[in-house]
Amino acid sequence: MEYVTSDEKATISEIEQGMRQLLQEVGRQALGLRHFVYDSERNPEGACISQLFTGQYTLRDAIIPADRNEGSNRPNLFLLPASRSLEQATSKIVLSNMQSMMMGQDVVPINELLSHYLGPALRAFEFIVIDCPPKMDVLKGAVYRFADEVIVPVQAHFLSAMGARQHVDDVLALVSGGVEIKVSMVVPTVYDKRQVMAREVLESLQRAYGHNMVADPIPNNVTVKEAPGIGLTVLEYAPDSQGGKAYQKLVDKVYNDVRRKVNQPS
Repeated sequence: MEYVTSDEKATISEIEQGMRQLLQEVGRQALGLRHFVYDSERNPEGACISQLFTGQYTLRDAIIPADRNEGSNRPNLFLLPASRSLEQATSKIVLSNMQSMMMGQDVVPINELLSHYLGPALRAFEFIVIDCPPKMDVLKGAVYRFADEVIVPVQAHFLSAMGARQHVDDVLALVSGGVEIKVSMVVPTVYDKRQVMAREVLESLQRAYGHNMVADPIPNNVTVKEAPGIGLTVLEYAPDSQGGKAYQKLVDKVYNDVRRKVNQPS
């Protein structure tokens, strides 16, 4: 099962301790690394998914274990990081593909990059979480064609809600074109029930997508903001905080939904 999310690192990265998971980034800022204290010591070769696309790395070389040290509580979590070089690499791939096609040579279409290079990982991992920036541009099609389902986080203000709508519309357009993907959940974040605007945005999301698709909102909690600064997810940093409990509830829902689908008779 692969999922797409956007700028909410703590949501799915710790679904179940006994499951093998791969957290893959396709954003050039590599913000997810901050939750795992990755620096030159942990990632001495500067592994980036762009090096997988360009043939510099094999899939095995590009994937990094997320354990910080021996005895870490992340034995089944792995990371395929991105960096600022990804944007440049994808531009080069597009240009190279055009030149190769003009010469009659076979190429891997840009929309098939993830399926082509990450296909073997489907046999090794039970969950692949693709963490995406709000704007994916060139790789958008590749991400949506590789993933099974999309989780759309949206901050509780109107501009973010409009962006979420565009995200959902993009997925629906692909579905109408024959791509097998669906939006499984919309997750309101940075929610403050004391603010009228936040409550109105939540209600508008529930009207647009239905109560079943809109998850319980993640509260605007300081622990969620503090955790990345010391290289932890909120579930490690403050699991009993309001933010930690909200994300754990979300994780449980995602995990149980997936298990329910897997166990359904075909």
